[in-house]
Amino acid sequence: MIWLPVIVTLVYGDIMLYFNYQRKVEGPYPFLRVYNQSKKATVLWFTALLILIAGIGYLTAFVSAFF
Repeated sequence: MIWLPVIVTLVYGDIMLYFNYQRKVEGPYPFLRVYNQSKKATVLWFTALLILIAGIGYLTAFVSAFF
């Protein structure tokens, strides 16, 4: 269950990244605007966000184990 938020975020991010790449939408977040930043920046944003989401999932599981 801890990985569910990561998987959902990754699927949503991939869909929106594809739509941004195809120029069907712009955004909705600055880090998804692939034509306004480098590919390296896009990869770094996704990596940082997935690590953050995983950390929140682990923290939530840890805290809920005590309550």
